[in-house]
Amino acid sequence: MVRLIRCAVLFAALVTLFVVSPPSVRVVKATGLCYCTGYAYAYDYVPYYYAFEGQGNVGGSDSGATDYNYCHNFCLYVYGTVAGSLCSQFNLGSGKGFVEPDYYWDFNDGTEYSAHVSGSGFRVSC
Repeated sequence: MVRLIRCAVLFAALVTLFVVSPPSVRVVKATGLCYCTGYAYAYDYVPYYYAFEGQGNVGGSDSGATDYNYCHNFCLYVYGTVAGSLCSQFNLGSGKGFVEPDYYWDFNDGTEYSAHVSGSGFRVSC
């Protein structure tokens, strides 16, 4: 009986040790390189057409990107910053104009993902 109790206590101690102690192999989250390059175009609303006002460069990179979704969002942020600058530069605020993108983003963590972002789906109204 004493032998059975000792075995149960030893087993419980070993289980506790495995559950409480951290793993001996450190888990490292993989990262990759993200970059975006291209342009943003500013337009003014003029009756019956859109007048081109100017353009800005969309460009940025992040060597610590965690995945392609992060990269896509990072490049949208870069584009949004450029779009805001163009709205201000050409005085397109209060709904007088808009900015449309035309840039590429690329993410590589051993596998490459890329896309072209353009058109009214990503239009920023000023």
